[in-house]
Order: sequence, then C-alpha cells, then structure tokens
Amino acid sequence: MMEATVNIENNFTNNNVINGGSASANAEASAEASSAVTLGMTIQALLDTELEAEVKEKAEASLKELDAAARNKDKSGFAEKLERAASIAKSTSVLAGIMLPFFKTAIQQLLG
Repeated sequence: MMEATVNIENNFTNNNVINGGSASANAEASAEASSAVTLGMTIQALLDTELEAEVKEKAEASLKELDAAARNKDKSGFAEKLERAASIAKSTSVLAGIMLPFFKTAIQQLLG
C-alpha cells in the first residue's frame, strides 16, 4: 500500500496544499468596492423621502452649490457651501444620513 503525505499551509495571502511534494495550488482573492456617492444618487435619495417639499428644495440647492464649489476647486466658497449644507443636514437625522456621505465625496473632489 502506498502512502502520501499531505501538508497544508495557511496564511493570509496563500493556501498551499502539497500532496507528496508533487503538486501545489495557490489561491489569492481580493475585492475592491467603490463607495463614492454621487450628487445624483444623493438627490434621488433626498427626493424619495417624505420630508416637506421646501426642506427638500433647500437641501438639493445646497448640495448642488457644494458640488459646483468642489468642481471649481473653490476652497473658500466650498467652506461656505459646506457650512450651509451641514446646517440643513443637521435639521433631521434623515437628511444627515443622506447628505453626509456626499460631503465626503465633495471633499475628496475638492482636494483631489
């Protein structure tokens, strides 16, 4: 009867299985997800809420102004627009949850 030695080595990047020293298998996987929240996504989420129309309009206008300042790399204007948008966002937890992720995107765009 023939015997085979099996060694298994585990680490974070490779899983090696060696059968009698004659075969090996390597596996490595990675996943990367984009988490950038766009202006369009944010406005759609805003419109889907049951907030008053006036609140939605103010929030949408502030987001568009913030986006424009970020695209134009206008740092002082951006700070002013961010302050205005943050003031609107803090009025309800629903708005904060919708608007805050876009603030991150806008800041990255401004500084990028």
